Order: sequence, then structure tokens, then C-alpha cells
Amino acid sequence: MQRAALLAALLMSGACGTGAQPGPEGAEVWEVDVAQGRPLHREILGQTWPFYQKAPAPGSAVSMRGVAGGLGADTYDWRTAIGGGDSPAEGTTLDYLRACRDHNWVPLITANLRGIPKAGSPNYASMDARELAVLAADWVVYCNVILPKYREGDTVTDPEAQRILKSITWSPKLLSRSEAPVPKVAYWELGNEPAVGAGRTPEGAHFSFQDHPEQFAGNYAVLAEAMLKADPSIKLGPCFAGGEMLESLAVRPHVKALFSSKAPMHFVSYHGYSYIHQLWPDGAKMSGVLRGDAWKTFAETKHRRVLDKLRECGRDVSEIEFMVSEYNPASWGDNNAQASMGRALGTAANLMAFMEHSYVMAHTWDVVTYTGVKWPVLLVFEKFFEELGDVFLGSYVRDGVVACATRSKDKPGLMVWGLNFDDNTPRKLEVRFPNAAGLASARITRLHNTQAATSVLDRNTAVQPQLIQWSEPAPLALENGRAVIPLQPLEMVAVKFEGALPEVRVERLPVAAPEASSAAAAPEPAPAAGQKRPARPEKPSGSLEGGAVRLAWTFSGEGVDGFVIQRSIDALEYPTLAEVPADAREYLDKAVTPGATLKYRIFAKAGGAISRYSDEVVVVIPGAGPGGQPVSVPRRHPVVKEPLLHLPLTSEKGIKLVGKNASASAANGLRLSDGSYAVVDPAPFVLVGPGCEATFSIWFKSDKPATLFSKSETHASPASHEYALILEKWGLRWMSAVNIRNYKALIGSVGGNYLDNKWHHVAVVCRDHRAEFHVNGQKKGGFDSLEWNITVKQPLILGGKFTSKPGAVYAHFDGNLRDLTIYQRALDDKEIAELASGKGSPP
Repeated sequence: MQRAALLAALLMSGACGTGAQPGPEGAEVWEVDVAQGRPLHREILGQTWPFYQKAPAPGSAVSMRGVAGGLGADTYDWRTAIGGGDSPAEGTTLDYLRACRDHNWVPLITANLRGIPKAGSPNYASMDARELAVLAADWVVYCNVILPKYREGDTVTDPEAQRILKSITWSPKLLSRSEAPVPKVAYWELGNEPAVGAGRTPEGAHFSFQDHPEQFAGNYAVLAEAMLKADPSIKLGPCFAGGEMLESLAVRPHVKALFSSKAPMHFVSYHGYSYIHQLWPDGAKMSGVLRGDAWKTFAETKHRRVLDKLRECGRDVSEIEFMVSEYNPASWGDNNAQASMGRALGTAANLMAFMEHSYVMAHTWDVVTYTGVKWPVLLVFEKFFEELGDVFLGSYVRDGVVACATRSKDKPGLMVWGLNFDDNTPRKLEVRFPNAAGLASARITRLHNTQAATSVLDRNTAVQPQLIQWSEPAPLALENGRAVIPLQPLEMVAVKFEGALPEVRVERLPVAAPEASSAAAAPEPAPAAGQKRPARPEKPSGSLEGGAVRLAWTFSGEGVDGFVIQRSIDALEYPTLAEVPADAREYLDKAVTPGATLKYRIFAKAGGAISRYSDEVVVVIPGAGPGGQPVSVPRRHPVVKEPLLHLPLTSEKGIKLVGKNASASAANGLRLSDGSYAVVDPAPFVLVGPGCEATFSIWFKSDKPATLFSKSETHASPASHEYALILEKWGLRWMSAVNIRNYKALIGSVGGNYLDNKWHHVAVVCRDHRAEFHVNGQKKGGFDSLEWNITVKQPLILGGKFTSKPGAVYAHFDGNLRDLTIYQRALDDKEIAELASGKGSPP
């Protein structure tokens, strides 16, 4: 079979080599060719700049994203270290490159594509693409020309080098005479997550490139030209959020504008997150999502859609490399999920997917260790650091088992890595090496719970720092180039095969053929050569049955192995919910949340072939229980009528004004502008979640998007939004999180135009797992609000949020605020209507 056809078959069957076959003692069989592989870039083991000095130095080259990463990259001036997220707290460009040298990291820098930051202000000083091009090109010259050429004490004669060095405000600017050189920077991202707002225009408006597609493509082209002129050897590419790659070009016009342009593009970088933290502490749901999603998300869904978009716009995908500069199967969830075995297993599967497509870099985000305890995900990275090699031989993926084989070009032996995402069933995988007669022995080690059966919820903590560990290597029987690898539920294994191997031929992976419908919201795999696609399920329906959803469908085909049911909470990702036998025509989904909007699709499978997806079924789960009463559990706190906090904001009583343009009066309430804000310290700690009630109420008047109020930790420690209410150009947004940043699980929004410089009243009412918006006395919608009963030590901020720099505030409010009230109870509709009508304490 030709390699291109083989790849198509692999994407269908999920198994590399011969595919699944019955083996001895019930083992599945996987045949591996040790003499043919594709490049494996160790840079996929990369981390991100916040890990500098936190994670142990790896033994060989991986990548490190810096200096400013994430959204901070588009607010950063490298010459002054103004803006840029983590870099002011962590170091300068020279500090970053020294760290890359000392830890053997391969650097990746993200150039500012949006605007020159203005010191002491959230607004850009300039958004002129020509100025940004000079900023970026000078950065390239500094890293790749000046630092290799000059040392401290040298006479700099080149006028361009003189100008660039003079523009830098920090020191030292050059290496000392005695120290080793720092690496040049070969890979440069141009901007970060263009659809997401970063910084403000000079006039103070929030800015997203999605609203300005031609400006996005134009800025990219101008910067690319200047940077390649500075150093023609560098590689450039855009960096997108995951949703920008998942959704169609019609929805993301800025992606189409860039991909359709003639601007040089050596790679495409994007971000990929899964959200198992949303399911904590339901281990069965977490492992179910990982089983259906951890490998497939990157190996098929997201990678395929990136390829489709590039092809649709006329790009030659064979000339483009790919990387993931942020990913995490636990997203930015709480430390429970971050530190869990679930994240470790998901990360391992993500890395295997990156190997599958020869990604050149990948960077996990966020932390991999905390308070000196090695989280399981760090143990995964350490084992890969030690044993990964530089050639990918193939993968095996079937029904919850994910495995891959790797080796080195110039060293004997090879590694097999295996995962079992099945909650309860041990599996056996027989690996056969038909052309590796020189293999002499094998030893296996397991990443597992040392005290009990392993669960995705298991964590290493300060109390039990050694709960999850790699076992001591144990002999594994190897006979005639065959070994049966035991895979215990929810464990990872690393098997080291020792002995001589034939020389390996390494070829770049051929690019898979395009899908029949390249821009579809949910692309469907085409059958491999010689396979017939089975019929698809028809007439799907969903109905409420008690607290569950009853799915039903019809099927007129024959010869299928069963059906796969997938469920989405956002219509972007469809993780597998369940697999049912061929005679099933219905399924009961009991794992639903009140108030959720769930979307289902079903497909049939037969051997390695998959049917087309059924029509989508949408089911809205009511937010109330029997009789229309709110779903509730016993209260965990007294229900007190009086508020925890009430600030009229008609004087400075109870608040501290910060900035020259902050004032409080009976006539205008709290008036804020030009970066001013107010501080409430101490601020109340509010219990929200199961067994809890709370209400947040405030009046506001403005014509610009900004934060109304927030209580949030800084990024310098595990960041939290205990609560934050934000005025957007499209409506209002509520955010909260557990112990670390999270913009997905604990978020709600309501649409509307409130930027009319008129007074509006908003209340957010939280009860158990549910929260509701009330605007101007009218209920506007609800959303799921999970528990975040973790207090943060920072004060409450009126008119802003804390940044990554201790004490610094951004997202400043420009307008008037009045009558902030916080209750540890849920106000009823009548009470809120009274507040909004002026019978409470209106402006």
C-alpha cells in the first residue's frame, strides 16, 4: 500500500501497521516496522515561559516559548519590557536566551502584531504596522545578528546595531566576554490568538483582528517582509486559538484573509485545550472524555481542519510545518485536575498525536509542578525526556488503547509507549517486530497508583507526594520479536526493548488527502481504499426522561459492529460519550447538568470504516427540578437577609481611589477614567457552588467595554478569578475560577447593547450549580456555575482586574458605577426588580 493510502487507512482504523488482529490469550496484535519511520521532533516536549526556573532542566533539546507568551505577546515591547504578560517578572530577552542556552531549550518568540504599548496605560501608543515591523525586525537583528557578533566592551561600529542597542532600556544588553553564546531564534510566531482581544486602541476601545481581517493579513505581511529581510533564514507563522481552526472560514474571516494572501508562511501554530477539569470529580466522565478525545482531537479533528482551511485558500500544505504552542487536556482548570493522573494520561496521548503528524514544537500550558511536588504530568515529561528518541515508528489506537513506538537513528533499541483509557478492563497488546531479529530483551515500567487501583482522580499532593510514580523496571517476555504488553486500566507503560536494529529510513509524513467537505463544521473521515462506508443512523431524536436524556435512532443498514454516540457542549468538540452494540437503537444519557444545552450525533462503525454522522440532536436540560423548583441541596451556609457588602459609591467610604481621575459623589457615583480604579480591602469571601447561594448587584454607565468589578489573584501565584463581571461590546460576561485561570468552565454571558452611556442595573444570582443574569430587572438567561469556594488574598477591584505583575491592574473601566451589593443568598425576582426600579439604592 502506498504511504498516502496507508495514512488514510490509519486515520480510519486508528492503528499503524497491520491493525488489530486477534492474538494469543485475547491480546490485540500490532506489527511495527522498525526500519521505516518519520521525523520525531523532541521540541514537542516543550513548556512555556512561566516554567522558567520551576521545571527541572531536561536532558536534551526541547522548545521553550518566550519571552512574552500568550495574550501578553501582543502588548509587549521587547526593548523596554513593557507589557507582555510574564516577561517583566521573569526577565529580558537576553535572560530568556541565556536560559535557553543553559537548559538546552530551542527558543520560540512571538512578535507583537497589534500595537506598541504605552507605559502606565492599557491603550496602545500606536497601531501602525510599519512601527510594529521595525519593532519585530529589530528583535530579529538583536537575537540573530547582534548577540552572535558583539560582547560587552566591544566597540559597536555598525549604525543599525548602534541604533537598536540604544533603544534598549534594560541591561546588560550583551553577553560577557567569557560566557558561552546563546542560540539564535529560528521560529517566530506573528501575533497570538488574533480573534481574542489584547490591548486597546489609542482611543481606548478593545480590539480583535476577527473584526478587521484585512488589517490582520496586512500587518502579518508587513512584519514578515521586514523580519525576513533582517534574517532570511528564520521561519514565520501565525498563532491561532483552537476555535479559530475548528470553525469555518466564513465564521473566521481573518483566517481566510491571511491564508488566502501571498504572505510567507513556514508554519501554522495553534492552541488546543480539552476540559476534563469541568467534570471534576466525576472520574468516569473524565476518563470517558479522554478515551474519545485525547488522541483524536489532535491526530484527526484539529489537524485535519487546519489542513482543510489551508487547502481551501490555495496553500501548498506540503511546504508548511505545524506546531501547538499551547495545549492542556485539563485546560486552565483547578489544581485538582492539573495535578491529576487524568491530565498526565491526556497529555501523553496529546504528545503521541503530535508525533503522528511530525509536529515541530508543542508547549504545555500551564504549570506541571507546584510547591515542590512532582505532579503525574511532570513524571510523563521526565520519562519522555529520558527515552523518547528521534524517529517515530507508528501508532496503535483502538477502543481506548493508545500506543506508539519510537527509536533513535544512531542508537540501539526502541521504546513502546502505551495507555489504557478503559476504566475497568485490563488489556493486552502483542507487539510484533518482523524485521528486528537483533532485539534481545525488554523491560516494562508503569506509571500508576502505588497504593491502590489507579484512577484519573489520583494526585500527588503535599500529603501524598509519591502516590503516583513510575514502577521499577521489570523484565517482559520477548520471543521471536514478539512481546505481550499488559495495559492496566488508566495507567501508562513505557517498555524499553534493547538490542541491535537495522538502519532506519526516515521520511517526512505524506500529507493526507483533503476531505470531501473541507469547510464542514464536523468533517467526516472518508473510507480507506477498498472499504465501503456503512449506512448512517437515521431519524435521531432526544427526549427528557427524569433527569436524563433518552436518545433514539433508526438504522436500515447491516453488517455493522456497533454505534458511537458523541456529545458536545459547545458544537466544536464532540468527545465520544458511549459505544453501543449493533442491535441498540437507543441510549440513556444520565450524565447531564441542569441548564445545559447538549448536542448529540451518532455514527455506525464496521471494521475500520465509519458511517457519515447522523443529523444533530439538540436537547436543552431544564434548570429546575420537579414542580419548577430550583435544583438544590442542603445549604452549606446560613441564609442571611443582610448583604455581605453594600457600598453606595457616593463617597469614598469603604473604598480607596487609585489614579488622578477617580472620584465619588452623590451626583455621579464612582466616576473612573484614564486608568483609574478603586480598591475594596478587605473584600468578602463569597461561597458559591453546591449548597450555596449568592447575589452580586451593581449599577453602571459607560460607552466602552471594561471590567465592572473583580476579585482575582495575580498570575504570579496560581491565579484565580473568585469573581469578575465584565462589560463587553456585545453584552455582559461573568467569570469565576478555581485556584487557577479558567475562561471556559466557569463563564456565563448575556447579549445586549449596554454601551449607550445610560444607567443599567445588572444582578448575577448564583444558586448551587446554576447562575442567572438579571438586567434592568428582567431575567436574561442562565448558565452553569461550578463551585469555586477557594478564597484569594487580593482585594476587590472596582473598574479593573489584576495583571500578571503584582499590584498592576488592567481592563480599566471608563464610566460610572454605583451601589455595589453582594449577598450570601439568592435574591428572588421581586427583590431584584425592586433594586432595578429604584426602590433599592438606585443611582
